[in-house]
Amino acid sequence: MRALVLGSALLFSAPLVAGAEEVSPFTDDSGSAEESVVSEGETEEVLAAWEWMELYWKHKAAGEVERAWEALEGARTAGADLQLVALEAGYLELSTGATERARGHLELAAEGKDPELAAAAKAQLSQIQNDNLEEVFAEPSEEDKGPQFVALTAAYRALEQEDFKAARSYLIEAKRGEDELLAKQARDQLRYVPKPVWADVYFEGYSWVRFTEPSSANLVPTVRLRGFLHPIPKVDLDPYVFVQLSRDVASRVDGGQGYPLIYADNHLMVGGGIQFRFWKKRVGLFAQAGPAFNLVRSSSAPLVQPDVRVGAFFALSGPKCDPAPQKGGVRKERSLCGDLYSEAVYVSRFDHNLLGVVRGRLMVTYLMTGPVAWEPYVEGRILKDIRNDYWNNLADAGLGHRWRLIAPLSLQLLVGVHGGGYFGLENVDPAPDQLGYAEFRVQLSGYATF
Repeated sequence: MRALVLGSALLFSAPLVAGAEEVSPFTDDSGSAEESVVSEGETEEVLAAWEWMELYWKHKAAGEVERAWEALEGARTAGADLQLVALEAGYLELSTGATERARGHLELAAEGKDPELAAAAKAQLSQIQNDNLEEVFAEPSEEDKGPQFVALTAAYRALEQEDFKAARSYLIEAKRGEDELLAKQARDQLRYVPKPVWADVYFEGYSWVRFTEPSSANLVPTVRLRGFLHPIPKVDLDPYVFVQLSRDVASRVDGGQGYPLIYADNHLMVGGGIQFRFWKKRVGLFAQAGPAFNLVRSSSAPLVQPDVRVGAFFALSGPKCDPAPQKGGVRKERSLCGDLYSEAVYVSRFDHNLLGVVRGRLMVTYLMTGPVAWEPYVEGRILKDIRNDYWNNLADAGLGHRWRLIAPLSLQLLVGVHGGGYFGLENVDPAPDQLGYAEFRVQLSGYATF
């Protein structure tokens, strides 16, 4: 049997999301995508978390404990919900009579954020008496099999045949049954059946203080909400609607010499699009269109402009980027993490410009305080466009410190010093005389799906 035990604590290392998205300063994140997890010790066949959980429940129902452990481990490394994995690990330990190990897993699950999972863990803990406990998930005898069990079995068969619509229908029927354990199993399985409708939200606050001339300081908050349809369960091709808002604090209409001072793309955008992702969601293509409402404009500037964007993105993070949260107190950690993000986007509103960015980052996790990882970082990035606007043509690098919330959602704060230079290219606006720059940056960002 393989227990999911790390050191002396019963902990699980995969987060819900493996880090916040990277935002391109010239696309206002319209083409960003959540970074993917590369699981440690990947098998030849790469499965999503819900697929691992599907295998887990299948093996558990068949009484194949060892294979169930392997599937649960796969779900954990693929990014399954930590609280759910802890709860199921407790059930598996109980099924083999390992009461004390089960207690540790269940106590961890009982402290999680999901009230249903926490209640199930607490209820199971209350049933543990001494070191003698009957197996909780023994398969019912023939005379005990009722409609609820039949519905759950039919759901597993439908999942094997990739009939997700039928599987969802059977699981909904099973979760309404009288047997609470079977109902909980059906509810848990529903979490990993592809959803026909889903949504995500992203926010960022990007601020800097530039030391070199011309000096500047600014804060640029951005928030984006998208709602997706997922009509083809086996294909990650999703139409979506979106709303996005960006408004920096330094831009103003009444700038010096009678001209507006604009430091960011201060617009409210709404519209629709379509996104296609593949290779474990690391690579994506998208297209979207809609009106963009100018929030900082002079009397001669239009209030509304059409905004069409077509692009591609690539996001990758290493297997050491997801340390296990610490259950109370502090834990020393020593793991190297790296991630890479790049995108290329055509934007009609920016004079039909095509813009690209590549950003790489290396971190060392040296401390865990609860679910927060402490990580010094070093990063570099390159920006380039085809119209030669000087602010879109640069290279820089920096170092600093990142604090990252591992669970229950993706949230990170980066504080660092960065320096670089413009390439000296010019379009309408001339490049500054001093091409090099150095600045202090603070970035706060978060991402969640639901």
